[in-house]
Order: sequence, then C-alpha cells, then structure tokens
Amino acid sequence: MKNERIFNAVGKISDELIEDAAISNQRSKKHFPWKALVASAACFCLLLTAFFSMPHLFPNTPDDTVPGLTNPSSPTSQGNNDKYVPFLSAYDVAGVLTSFTDRDETNSYTVEAYPKDYLAKVLSIPEGNSINLYNYLTTGEEPNQESIQSLSEKVYITLENALGISIPVGEFEKNDDYAGSFYYSSFTKTEDYVIRAEENNLMDRVLVLPTGANGIVFNGTTVRIDPLMADGDILEQFAPTAQIINTAFDTNFKDIAVIKSYHETTANGINRISIFLYNRESEPNVAIGEIPLSDYIHIEFSHCQNDDGKGIKADLVSYVQYRVPVEDRLTQIREEPMLTLEQAEEMLKKGYVFGGHSCSLCMQNQEKVDFSEYDYVGFEYVMNIDSSEGARLCVPFYAFYKRLEPAPNGNETYAKTYVCAVPMTDIDTYFEMQTANHS
Repeated sequence: MKNERIFNAVGKISDELIEDAAISNQRSKKHFPWKALVASAACFCLLLTAFFSMPHLFPNTPDDTVPGLTNPSSPTSQGNNDKYVPFLSAYDVAGVLTSFTDRDETNSYTVEAYPKDYLAKVLSIPEGNSINLYNYLTTGEEPNQESIQSLSEKVYITLENALGISIPVGEFEKNDDYAGSFYYSSFTKTEDYVIRAEENNLMDRVLVLPTGANGIVFNGTTVRIDPLMADGDILEQFAPTAQIINTAFDTNFKDIAVIKSYHETTANGINRISIFLYNRESEPNVAIGEIPLSDYIHIEFSHCQNDDGKGIKADLVSYVQYRVPVEDRLTQIREEPMLTLEQAEEMLKKGYVFGGHSCSLCMQNQEKVDFSEYDYVGFEYVMNIDSSEGARLCVPFYAFYKRLEPAPNGNETYAKTYVCAVPMTDIDTYFEMQTANHS
C-alpha cells in the first residue's frame, strides 16, 4: 500500500465534505477523497494516521545545499546508565505505527515513490545523545457554536467580495467526532462552490471547494500551479496568488511552503501538491511536523495532470485558525537516550522494524527485502491515534530506505521501514509475537 502524507492530525477534513462536494460534479470527473481509506477483497489496510510521517516541510538549509539523507555508516556506540529503564515498550511503539492496535501488528515495510535524488532533501539525523518524546494534546477547548458562527460571519464577508458571490451563513449543527468528542459545522452551497465552516476542540476552519469546471477564482484570478515546476519556481510563481488569497481571508501569512506527493503510476510522477501559507515566526522552536502548528491556509491540488498547458486548478482552499496555542498542544513528556545509527543498524539486521501500517495478508504476500545494505536512512517523528486522554504520542524513528525497481513513470521506488530511535522494553517478546502472527 502507498504510505502517503496524511494530514488528519491537525488538518483533518471530513470525508462527508469531500464526498458532498464531489456529488455535484461527479458526471464530469471522479473525485476520490485524498484521505480516503483503501480497501480490497484481499486486504483492508488503513493509511498511517500521522502528520509526522514524512520528511520535514521546513528545512533550515539553503536550496543549494544537501541537508541530506545519511548514507550507511557506523558512528560510535553509546552506553546507558545501569539504572535507566526505557519509557516505551515495543508494544507502545507498535501502537504508534499500527492501525489495528488491538493486535499490535505492523507491516515489515511500505513502498514509496520519489523523483530521482529527491531523498537527498530529507533532513539529516539529529546530533546529540538524547532525543525528546512529545505528546500532542487533542482535547483542547470544547467547541462553542457562538465562536464558530462569529468567525464564519467575518470570513464570509471577505470571501463574498473575493469570490463575487453571496454566502448565506447556514445553521450550525452539532456532530459526533470519530474520537468520541463533537464539533460544530455549517455546510453551504452556491452555484460554483461548497463552503463549510467547522469548529472542533483545537481549531476553527473554513473550507472552499469548487463544484464546477472553473475552479476557485479569487478576485478574477484562477488559483492554479504548474506541477512540473521545481518547488522554488512554484513558490515564486504562486506569490501573487498567495497575496490574493490572504486578502480573500483577511489574513497576513508571509511565508509559503510546498509539499509534493509522488506516485508510481501517474504520468508526471506527481500525485498531489499542497501549498501552505503561514507565518514561520509563529512556529514553535521545536518544529517536528509537516503541517504548520500555527494558523495557516492550505491550498490543495489533487489532480496533477497538466493537460491544457495552463497548470492545474486548486480543488480545495482551507483556512485554519487555532483556538489552542501550540505551546498548550505540543508538550515534552520525556527525554530519552537516542540510539546511535550503529545501534539502529543492529536492530535493522535483527528484523526489529516497524513498517507502518498493519495487515496480516499484506505481510504474508510481501516480497522479502534485505535492508542490511540499505540505500538511505532518514529521521522522523511519527504520531499515533488519540488515546483515551485526548493525546497523541510523538515518537522518533530512523527511517531506512531500500531502492527497488524504477516505477513506470520514471520515479524511483523504495521500500521503507522504521526502527525506533529510543530504547524499548519487551523487544524479544513483541517480535516473537510478530513472527507467530505472520507465519
């Protein structure tokens, strides 16, 4: 299964919204939700529920340098204090990377596609002998119908001017959330757009989706990009449109970031492009995620076939305003010794890996990949699903990549697997259970 970037941790968009918007346009094109679950008769695998699951969005190095994935090496090993007891067990770590947490199973690897040399842009392994574990709190403040209605009324006024339409403020409804909480939402349709306002425990959100072929048009300018451009060229070209979008939402986001999602079969190799408008100065000092942890506007381009030569049109614009400050959401819970790369390589050789998603049939049917001679290693934080206390545990991992056969569209494909970057207990018993469950 393709392990794609998933934004539902802080940028989750309800499936109902995407599906409803697609209904009015389904005769002209098939709009498949980008966060949809993928199922087949042979297996049912859930996508990794994490927004910490991919290379960091905001590297601090210039474009002409290689912050780079590390090639195989063996740094000096480190010892642990005799009285030290690891905070996490192997079962805890499996719960971060698995979808079926009741069985605590993880696949051996996932397959991902990237353009040639793309992986050299992934952040390198952090320096130092220790690394932090974090909690991302999702309980936040209880939704309030008055606050979301006030926000939507304010935003709708500026949107009406920018879109040249009249947007009635619909009735706000109380909805049950998947995690047992609730949120308020209002759904409005015009001739050319679906407009939705939402409020949950953490944020207020206003979303704009086009229903026709014209796309999203702000102040007479269609929001579009050329997917074949380099990231830097996209940002430069998009800057004037970003200012128009700022005006449309009455915001002042000064920074722009781009994320490309790649695929094995699409003609141009690109599956989806997301652009974020945000203020870098509002980000926390410890920035460990892709999506800005402060307020942002997200522009989504899901259909990346540049057929008419004019670029692809945006099929979603979402304005997110957090009601809970990032310092109250992201908290350090523990400083742990960090395994050296040499130690992680030893774990890799023993097969002590956590591949991403969980599916017994996928595990059995996968061709074996020898990671002992891996091609690259990166470093990532991965976040699990909500706990009963309304928190998500953020755990650091070494991510090992092994090059596979090239994809038909020219992208390189890699098997990717994880080794936890901090010590764990119950390693032997957990992986004995893995062997028994997948034999």
